[in-house]
Amino acid sequence: LRQYRMTITKVLIIGEDTALRTSLEEQLQLHDEFVAVGSNSLKNSIQLIKKHRIDIIVCDDRLSEMTGGKIFGFLRQHSFKLPIIMLFDATVEPTLLEKFSGSRDSYITKPFKLSLLIERLRKSYRYKASDSCLEIGPYKFMPGSNILTHKNNQKTVRLTEKEAAILMHLHRCNGKVVLRETLLGEVWDYSADATTHTIETHVYRLRQKIEENPSCAKILVTERGGYRLKF
Repeated sequence: LRQYRMTITKVLIIGEDTALRTSLEEQLQLHDEFVAVGSNSLKNSIQLIKKHRIDIIVCDDRLSEMTGGKIFGFLRQHSFKLPIIMLFDATVEPTLLEKFSGSRDSYITKPFKLSLLIERLRKSYRYKASDSCLEIGPYKFMPGSNILTHKNNQKTVRLTEKEAAILMHLHRCNGKVVLRETLLGEVWDYSADATTHTIETHVYRLRQKIEENPSCAKILVTERGGYRLKF
């Protein structure tokens, strides 16, 4: 079985700093879970969002069209509720950062490491996915609240954050097999203290919650080297 990657996330990078914008585009393209599209103009970005069906927006606050606070307001008005990650200078006003408190949008202060941006992109995509109710076997799944609801008796099952992340990644792969190593990277981001045994333990506990007979799984099934969801 070949390794199956997660669904591609389309990222729009907006910025007049050509070196920064193209560098981010090139570095994100090295990760096969992302496709990056660049734009040096806010106005052009609106058309690109529709054309490329963008999932997440990353925007530098250094634009001649408008200031940082107005940039975010413009994007929020025209971005069709997409998650927005703003790239701010370290001198940004604290009152502007308050807009991101508790929201699905986020910010990063420059300079920053690519690993931090990737972490924020993954988190933002999870927020975006949480807007939709997913169907998994006899359950409806609300990722944002980490709750499964049985479609017949309305019984609820509360999941941990990692259990919810496992289900979401498997669901996005549309019934295809996901290798344990892939889940290790997507859910634990290759954390040094996480192993394939960690995944097996979480899957075991997850089955205790969602399977009618956990020893004979019919929803979250084991395949050679990994797992898949049966719809």
